[in-house]
This record gives sequence, structure tokens and C-alpha cells, in this order.
Amino acid sequence: YGSTISVSPDVSEIYSVIGTDEFGCMDSTTFEVVVPDPFAISIVGPTVNCLTDEDPIELEALVDPDSVQINWEWFENGDPYTSGTNTISVNPIEGTEYTVIGENWAGCTDTSEVFTVITPEPFEVLILGEDTICPPVLDSIELSYATTPSISVDSIVWEGSDGSIYINQETIFVLPGTGITTYTLT
Repeated sequence: YGSTISVSPDVSEIYSVIGTDEFGCMDSTTFEVVVPDPFAISIVGPTVNCLTDEDPIELEALVDPDSVQINWEWFENGDPYTSGTNTISVNPIEGTEYTVIGENWAGCTDTSEVFTVITPEPFEVLILGEDTICPPVLDSIELSYATTPSISVDSIVWEGSDGSIYINQETIFVLPGTGITTYTLT
């Protein structure tokens, strides 16, 4: 003989059952249903890489809350890639989808995915302007840049060896002091 109940608790619960036979004899047992805390997985890291970059892309899977112990499994375009680590280092040569599945001790899972984009054409940045001037320097020097081939640039940062920084300016005007001042464009 037996009896069945269906339960769906939101939190861990202990269930007890007491059985009595026709003679009044009783027996009991308990059963604990454990409901682990919910968690969420996300991937962080750059998703754009230049085809000519020699440095790999570092992707990291994070879990929230970070106190949850997770077993990790990574996939590249749906194929198994690696497991056991929350960080991977990849150097794709074409657009690639990376997926991570995190599983806790109870077998509960969450998934996150990211698609990497590859800039297929390498380009070179050229700084245009005078590179040597004779003192006394009374006027500022105009520096600008060009790319080969000509492409749109999302972010421009000029850094001078004198500590000057110019952000998102296509052309800068500088009044160098004496000596050598080097400007770098990234």
C-alpha cells in the first residue's frame, strides 16, 4: 500500500508522513526536499578583435551571487570547447559564438552566450603633421590622423610624452616645449 503527494516548494522543506495500520501501530519518516538558491551566469570581456591581433580575447563567466559554487562548461559555435574553468582565452579568426553553461551542486543550470566580431581588414594609423620645428615656436602645430585603408574609427586617444591627453579629437593643436615631445594615437 502507499500514497503519493506531489510537491513543488519554493524553498527547502521537510515533509513528514505518519502511517497507522489496522491495529493502531504507527510508524513515521521524514523526507527533505532541498531547493538551492537561484543564480545567474553572465560573460564579460571584449567581443571585438582585429584579425591581426596576436593577443587573445579573454572571456570570463561570472555567477551572481558569487558565493555559488559552479561547474563550468564552454562551447564554441555549439561544439564543446573546455570545462572546469570560468575563464577562457581565445583568438578567433572569424565571428564566433561562445556559450558557457554553469551548473551548481544540485544540477541546476544557467547559460550565457556572447558573439565575437572580427575586424577582417587590418588597418594602419598614420599621424599627419610637421615632425620637426625650429625654435622659437610661436604657433601651435596641427596634428591629425588617417587610416589605411580609410575606415571609421570609434575612439581616438592622443597621448603626449609631456602628459597631455586629447580624447576623441580628430585634429589636435599643440604648442610643444623645448626638447622632444612624442604623441601616440590609440
